[in-house]
Amino acid sequence: MKKLSSLLLLAFACFSFFLGPPHKEVFTLKKFEKKLALIKPGLYAGKYEATNLEYNEFLKSIESESGTFEKARIHNENWKMGGQYNEPFAKTYHSHPAYAAYPVVNVSHEGAVAFCEWLTESYNAYPKRKFKKVKFRLPTEEEWAYAASGGHENAVFPWGGYYLMNSKGEVLANFRRVQQTRCKKKTADGLIELQESELSPNDAWALPQAHLIAPSLSYFPNGFGIYNASGNAAEMLAEPGRTKGGSWASYGYYLRIDAEDEFAGFEKPSPQIGFRYFMEVVEE
Repeated sequence: MKKLSSLLLLAFACFSFFLGPPHKEVFTLKKFEKKLALIKPGLYAGKYEATNLEYNEFLKSIESESGTFEKARIHNENWKMGGQYNEPFAKTYHSHPAYAAYPVVNVSHEGAVAFCEWLTESYNAYPKRKFKKVKFRLPTEEEWAYAASGGHENAVFPWGGYYLMNSKGEVLANFRRVQQTRCKKKTADGLIELQESELSPNDAWALPQAHLIAPSLSYFPNGFGIYNASGNAAEMLAEPGRTKGGSWASYGYYLRIDAEDEFAGFEKPSPQIGFRYFMEVVEE
């Protein structure tokens, strides 16, 4: 395992090096509506999970408000909760420009709500906005499920199908992948048991820490044009302690739209949990 750890850390270092000096992205409200997908009359969902770029802009605006900033801050140190494979991300993931378009994680529910309030004020004050007055917020479970379905009634996954891969063998989401040889047959209850076994360096892809999180604009959009509704980062709901969709470290089952909340009752920021903002049009 030590050899595997060294290989993964070296791979991370090489990845960061070859990225080179990335193009510095700047947060702007210009044509912001293009980031949103209409799911119902007067209700839009972010096409992408809220990003590091967006959240860091919010944090800049509240730097002088010590109490609010402490509740909303990013907990970089929580990347270490997943073990040494994640540790390099504690220093770079939320600050390096290369990760600007990646989902913000390691934030509290209070922080996500405060971000939505800030985005509401910022948008409503923007002179070139499309709508006169809106409200950004976290979705209810019903709203999230409808947005995730992409307009497909009774959809199992956001892409409308029953499988985690398409006919070309392409994986349709970012989740914890397990080789079939590590699965036992179904139990009497119809469940699949996973075998615990030592991984070799050649099996590094099977580790969630080896793949980790992907950019918010990854994989394939659903029928509404929404990316990563399942997998990548589990998404907070309006109700505190609730998420939907599963994360990069979740088994495939938790990517189902109707799956139970894998992180139900969460109280602390996690590298597996982020959020997606919804926009309600109050006045056109």
